[in-house]
Amino acid sequence: MAFGIYIHYPYCLQQCSYCDFATALHKNLDHDNDYIRCLIKEIELRAGNLAPASITSIYFGGGTPSLMQTKHILDVFKALEKQGFKKSADCEVTIEINPDTISGPKLDELLKAGINRFSVGVQTFNDEHLRLVGRKHSSSDTLKTLDLLSSKRVNFSVDLLFALPNQKITDVSSDLEKLLSFKPNHFSPYILTLPKNHLLQKNRPIDAIQIEMLTMVHESLRSHGFEQYEISNFSKPGFHSRHNLNAWLGHGYWGLGMSAHSYLKHGDWGVRFWNPPTVLAYQKQLNESVSLPFENLPKNQVEILQKHEALTDYNHTHLRLKKGIVWTDLKNVFGEQVLKLVKSSLEQEKLQNLVDVTTSGAKLNERGIQLSNLVFSEVTFLKEDLP
Repeated sequence: MAFGIYIHYPYCLQQCSYCDFATALHKNLDHDNDYIRCLIKEIELRAGNLAPASITSIYFGGGTPSLMQTKHILDVFKALEKQGFKKSADCEVTIEINPDTISGPKLDELLKAGINRFSVGVQTFNDEHLRLVGRKHSSSDTLKTLDLLSSKRVNFSVDLLFALPNQKITDVSSDLEKLLSFKPNHFSPYILTLPKNHLLQKNRPIDAIQIEMLTMVHESLRSHGFEQYEISNFSKPGFHSRHNLNAWLGHGYWGLGMSAHSYLKHGDWGVRFWNPPTVLAYQKQLNESVSLPFENLPKNQVEILQKHEALTDYNHTHLRLKKGIVWTDLKNVFGEQVLKLVKSSLEQEKLQNLVDVTTSGAKLNERGIQLSNLVFSEVTFLKEDLP
């Protein structure tokens, strides 16, 4: 059974204007040391309430976890192993890195420590666009980082951000061409998503151009041998993100650190719980606890899922995947009557050009991927909707 661990490292050298993740500015090594002590304490306090498991994936996210000292990463690994959580023989261990936060010696250290996958926040090679969204690194920094990863022949993924203010299709095409020249194994292309009144909404490409950008990126990646295994993720064969894929498939995962979320197959339909959203609140909860069973968490930190909530999650995550929803799998989990409900919801006339429905299942087509939120809204259920 797949089981992943997500480790949230919140600190960054800058706070990007478009980012809505829980982050904080990296100030000094003292507060870094304090945070790692918190991670280890959380492992010690909560591990007793979780059955020790073979870890099939570990993901260091952030923030900018490439700012972590390698000794701290090893300390986290040791703390997990001490509590009975050992890495499987083929465990995927990913760390997110920002350009200009990793050197040759640091990369060697990380590889020796067991990191075997690197996710690079490239975003764009245009220095003006980088400045506009608040990124501290330059295109030159990005090229050096990608050169380093390529020279070491390591497994790495790249993020590409587009639909930025004043950005043209030719800009996106240029970014894509440069990234492809480094031969990454995995691509995560994203349209910039912002609140309606955000300052970065000014001078953004209109919706039709954004869709044209998206289509161009997807077609180019497919022509270069990448498979779109999930709405926002492409990989060469065998190089999909196992950690993220396992979460989309509904397997359990344990989130460590400030604001980190967890999901366990507990009870009838599973449970989600999460940590406080600031470093100070996270530290305070750890200092006041002798153990951390999710049953004793405040009500605003835990959610015991009901059937309609588990069904909605199932529909959304499976439709994100290339395989889509398989009717027999859905029936085995939720029963015949729910199967009929979901099938009829996806067979509505207004979705006929967005979803391919067959006798074996349903999946988004290219147009459906572009308008996925519209599809998801039709398979979002309340308790009274279920038979």
